Amino acid sequence: MAPSEVTKILAQISGGLYEEALDLSVDATRSEINRAHIRRLHEFSDNPTVREALNKAKGIITTEGVCDKARRLVRLDKREAALTSLIRSINDKSGAEEHHLAGYIFSRLGRNGEARIHLEKAAKLRGDALDYLWLGSTYERLNMFIEAIACYESAVRQRGDAEECRQLGNILIRMERFDEALPLLNRAANLGAMDHELEEKRRTLLHKRRVQRMKRMGKRALEQMRASSPRLTLGLAAGTLVIAGTLLFLFWG
Repeated sequence: MAPSEVTKILAQISGGLYEEALDLSVDATRSEINRAHIRRLHEFSDNPTVREALNKAKGIITTEGVCDKARRLVRLDKREAALTSLIRSINDKSGAEEHHLAGYIFSRLGRNGEARIHLEKAAKLRGDALDYLWLGSTYERLNMFIEAIACYESAVRQRGDAEECRQLGNILIRMERFDEALPLLNRAANLGAMDHELEEKRRTLLHKRRVQRMKRMGKRALEQMRASSPRLTLGLAAGTLVIAGTLLFLFWG
């Protein structure tokens, strides 16, 4: 056997490409694995190093669980292959981890409708922070913002790490719930998520919150004026706008 072929086989096995080393598809049956293994051993009968590596590859393939295999294939950037292997094994008795992994892979492939089905099952079966985080991001991509907020809130209550606080803060900004969003972005920053994007978002959020508060103040002032003296409404409204503009300049300028 040529040295280049030996090097290739050893590199595939050391890199976790066990199926490729045995010249197999990822959905090979046990009998196919056994036949390929025997064939490869025969090809490398004069190389004990390769034979040992092939034995290792076969042992891993035949003993690793479906989730371990899917995670290995994802690490190797073989998402479609991981999904094929995973979906083939999922049934009514499958647990949260299988559904979470399937949902995660569907999500990474942009197939959000299918991701939602599996992530909802994972949340129902287990419902940990990671399930809710990925389900929330899937809901958000499907424009299901109320459902997404509920999922992010569950994740924050359970664990509340920087990414979960940041995700919840971001969607609250989209919903113009600025007073609720700012503490979450501050918390994300304190937990180590500070970067240029987060800092810029916090500054913008402070400005939006001030504008929003000024609008509420102006609206309340107009309502009070209408109730107390309708004749003065127009003149006082103009004065209120001037005051609000001045305050905005002082705060933001």
